[in-house]
Amino acid sequence: MIASAATPRGMRIRGATGPTARSFTLVELLVVIAILAILASLLLPALAGARDKGRQAVCNAGMKQVGLAFNLYVGDNDDMLPNFGQDISQNGGYPFWPDRLRGYLSNNSEILKCPAGPPSDTYGFGVNYGLTTTPFFYYNCMGTYGPSWKIRQIGDPSHDLCLMDSQNTRQVYTFAAGQMPDLDLDGDGTLDSSSVFWAGGAGKSHNCAAPNRHSRGLNCLFFDWHTERRTARSWATDTVMWNCR
Repeated sequence: MIASAATPRGMRIRGATGPTARSFTLVELLVVIAILAILASLLLPALAGARDKGRQAVCNAGMKQVGLAFNLYVGDNDDMLPNFGQDISQNGGYPFWPDRLRGYLSNNSEILKCPAGPPSDTYGFGVNYGLTTTPFFYYNCMGTYGPSWKIRQIGDPSHDLCLMDSQNTRQVYTFAAGQMPDLDLDGDGTLDSSSVFWAGGAGKSHNCAAPNRHSRGLNCLFFDWHTERRTARSWATDTVMWNCR
C-alpha cells in the first residue's frame, strides 16, 4: 500500500523549515524607542509625584508623633512648654528642645526629620523641623532670659503654629504683626522674608522655614497637636497663625 502523501495535522516533517524570521528595520526600532521615551516622559513625573506624596505622608506621621511628645512633656511639666534651649557658652546652657523630647520618642531621632528635607540642621541636632520662637524662646529681643510659656497662654491652639518644616535649623523665626513676608531671599518663588524683620537689628532675614518642601507646601503642627499641610501661599499670608496670643 502506498503511503498517503498527506501529513497528519500537527506532525512536523523532519527537515522542513518555517517562514523566514524577519528582523526589525532601523526605522521600526527608532519608532519603538520613541514610543518608550514618550511613555517614560509621561510616567516619570507621576512616579516623582507619588514619591513626594509618600515622603509628605511619612513627614506628617512623624510630626504627629512629635505633637504627642509635646503633649506628654507638657503633662509632665506643669503645663509648661519645653524651653527652646541655650548654648553652654551662654549662662551655663541647658538642653535644646529636641533633646527634651527624645525620651518621649523612644530616643528615635529619625522622627524629628522629614525625609524630604536636609539630613541634619546646621548645628548638628539631627532635625529639620523648626519651632516658632516666641512661646519657646529663652530670651527676648532685648536679651532678657525667661521661661517658655504654659500651654494655656496660647491664644488659639488649633490655629497657632507650633512646629513646621524648616530648612536647616531647629527654629523658625516668628513673623510678628507688620513683619509678614514681602521678600524672596532664596529665589524659589515664595515670599519667605520680611523687609522689616528684625529691623534695626539683623536687618533683612530669612525666617528659616521650608514652605516649598512638599509640592509648594509644607507640613505644620499646631498647638492642639493636630497636623496639616499648608500651601506656601497660605503659610505666607495667614497672619493670624503667627500670632500666638
